[in-house]
Amino acid sequence: MKKIKGISKFKNNKNLNATIFYGFGGIFSKAVAFITIPIFTRILSTEDYGIVNNYLAWVSIFTVIASLGMTNSIRMAFVDYLESINKYISSMFTLSVVSFFLISTFTIFISNFIELQLTKTILILAFIQAFSSFVINCMIAKYMMEYKYIKRTILMILPNFITIITAIPLILYVFKENEHLGRIIPNAMFFLLIGLILITVVMFKGKTFYNKEYWQYAINVSLPLIAYSLSEIILAQVDRIMLTEMRSASETGIYSLVYNFGMVLNLFTGVFASIWVPWFTNEMKKGSVTTINQRAKEYIFIVTGIAMSIVLVSPEVLKFMTTSEYWEGIYLIPFIVFSSLIIYYTSFYMDVEYYYKKTKVIATISALSAVVNILLNLIIIPIYGAIGAAFTTLVSYLFSLLLHYFIIRRVNSRLIGKKVFLFPMICVVITSCTYYLIIDITVLRWMLALGVCIYVFPKTIRVILK
Repeated sequence: MKKIKGISKFKNNKNLNATIFYGFGGIFSKAVAFITIPIFTRILSTEDYGIVNNYLAWVSIFTVIASLGMTNSIRMAFVDYLESINKYISSMFTLSVVSFFLISTFTIFISNFIELQLTKTILILAFIQAFSSFVINCMIAKYMMEYKYIKRTILMILPNFITIITAIPLILYVFKENEHLGRIIPNAMFFLLIGLILITVVMFKGKTFYNKEYWQYAINVSLPLIAYSLSEIILAQVDRIMLTEMRSASETGIYSLVYNFGMVLNLFTGVFASIWVPWFTNEMKKGSVTTINQRAKEYIFIVTGIAMSIVLVSPEVLKFMTTSEYWEGIYLIPFIVFSSLIIYYTSFYMDVEYYYKKTKVIATISALSAVVNILLNLIIIPIYGAIGAAFTTLVSYLFSLLLHYFIIRRVNSRLIGKKVFLFPMICVVITSCTYYLIIDITVLRWMLALGVCIYVFPKTIRVILK
C-alpha cells in the first residue's frame, strides 16, 4: 500500500506534471526551430531572413496594440470571474474583433502616406497573424491558470511546427523570387486557422458576445498594460527594425538569427514561469512570504546556471547550425542570453506588482526602459551595428530591473530582496568576461559548462519534485 500511495503522490504532483508537459512542449518546439535553423539560413539569404524577422517584429507590435493588451487580463479574470471565465473570454474575443478591424483598417489606410518597410500584402498578413497570435496567447494563459498541461502544450507546439514544415517546400519550389513570402504566408494562414478554431470553441462554451461589465473590466485592466506590452515588444524587437533602417536587412538577419538562438533560455524560463505564476498567486493569498522567497531563490539559482552553460557552449552550436556568414554573431551571444536572464529576474517583481494590481507601475517602468533603449539605439547602432543593439538591449533590461526593485521595496519590502540576485549577477559578470577571454579554447569552455550543469542539476530535481 505504501508503494501505491507513493506512486499516487508522484502522479498528482502538479509541479512535476507541469514541468514534464511544459518542458516537452518547449523542448519540442525549440528543437524543431533549432533543427530548421541550418535549413533556413541556407535556403534564405541574410536579406530575406532579415525581412522575415522584421515582419515578425511588426506582428508582435500589432498584436499588442490591436488587441488593446487584453491578454494580460486573463490572469486577473481568474480571480474576479473564475466561475464565468468562458463567458468573460468569449465576450473579450468579440471586443478584440472590433478592435482589430478598426485599428488594422486605419493602419492600412495611413500606410499609403508613410513608409513602414512593409508591402500592403505583408501588412495585411501581419495583422492576420497578430490577431491569431492574440487568440492563441489568451488560450495558453487560460490553460496555464487551469493547470491544463496537455492543451497548453499542444498550443505551444502546433502553430510553429505546422508553419515551419510547410514553409520549407514553399520557399524551395513556389516563392523562388520572393523567398521571404514562403516563410511569411504559412505563418499567417495556419495561425489564422488555429485561431478561428479556438474562437469557435470558446464562443460555443461562453455564449457571450457582449457584456458591458466584461468589456469594461478588460479595458480597465488591460489599457494600462498596453504601454507595458508594447514597451516589452519594443525592447525585444525595435533593434531589428532600427538595424534594418539604419544599417541593412542583412545585418538584421545575422542579429535576428543570433537573437533567436540566444533566447533558447526562454525555453527554461517559460517552464518555470508556468509553474511559478499560479503557485505564487496561491501562496500570496496565504501570506507565505518566507516560502515564496526561498522558492524564488531556488528558481533564480537554477536558471542562472542554465544561462551560464548556454553561453559557454554557444559558439560551436551556432557554427554547427549556420553558415559562416552568420558566425560574427558569436560575439553577441552573452549580451542576448543575459538579457533574457534579466527579463526572468524582473518577472519576479512584476508578479508581485500584478498581485497588488500595480499595472500602471509596470507600464510606466516598461515605457521608460523602451525610451532608454530607443535613445541608446539611435546613438550606438549607427556606429557599432548589431553588437551595439545587443548591448543597448541588455542595459535597458538592467535599468528596468533596478526600477522594479525600488518599487517592490515600497509595495512589500519583505518579498524578494536584492540578496536573491546578488550572487547570480556576480556569476553572470564572471561568465561573460570568461567567455570573451577563452572564446577560442573550446575544451575549457565546455568543461566549465559541464561543471555548472553538474552543480545545478541536483537542485533542479529537488525543486521540480517539491
